[in-house]
Amino acid sequence: MSTNLRSVEEHFDFGGNWNEYSKLIDDDRIASAKEGLLKLLSEDQIRGSTFLDIGSGSGLHSCAAGMLGARHVTAVDVDPKSVETTRTVLSQYLSPDVYDVQERSVFDMSPAEDGQFDVVYSWGVLHHTGDQDAAIRAAASLVRKGGLLVLALYRPTYLDPFWKAEKRWYKSASPAAQDRAKKVFDAGFRFACLVTGRKKQSDRRRGMDYWHDVHDWLGGYPYESMSPHGLKTMLAPLGFVKEKEFSRPKELGIFGSGCDEFVYRLQT
Repeated sequence: MSTNLRSVEEHFDFGGNWNEYSKLIDDDRIASAKEGLLKLLSEDQIRGSTFLDIGSGSGLHSCAAGMLGARHVTAVDVDPKSVETTRTVLSQYLSPDVYDVQERSVFDMSPAEDGQFDVVYSWGVLHHTGDQDAAIRAAASLVRKGGLLVLALYRPTYLDPFWKAEKRWYKSASPAAQDRAKKVFDAGFRFACLVTGRKKQSDRRRGMDYWHDVHDWLGGYPYESMSPHGLKTMLAPLGFVKEKEFSRPKELGIFGSGCDEFVYRLQT
């Protein structure tokens, strides 16, 4: 019997990890989230916009968009724990008339039912849906003419097959086994940082601290990646033109992969 990787039952417990992380959210982390958002979009592009956050996680990015002046933020996530966490976080920082939180899969959304948005934003999510290409196309369909599609997607690594197998194992492993895997990863990463001079830290603009990030990386299944060329090839026939790209070449991926970031505009 084939496995439906779109089903949340087959996914890593993203919602539980985001719920734990949300307890650390403070003004500094919100400021970092705003900084990350403003790297991709100008204040003018956010202010007054209708903003759709697909895969809201902790709600931190939705919160940043609302605080930067989005007219209305719609936050959706397929994981009920993430939905509840997002509601809790947004209720602390935003007026209730500014946002809406829904338990929805991107695969179940459509322009006919949900309308279209000035900004459709999905940071580090669509590669975990179980059908990345279909998820990207579904997200793209929700962008209004002249609107923006903002995506962060795992860049490809030569070790992608290994990481896919590791994540499939980790998401079903016992807590003790997961702890051992995290310690092994951390020890290797610390040694690599010592040798290369790299700082041992997580990119806080992503909205996660180091240990929650390690747990998310090791367990983030389903797992796919996307090259800049592959994304352009997919979106160009749909009428999208690239406005911004922050990417790096394909990596070996000994300690995993970061996300490339993209901003595409739907032509009028």
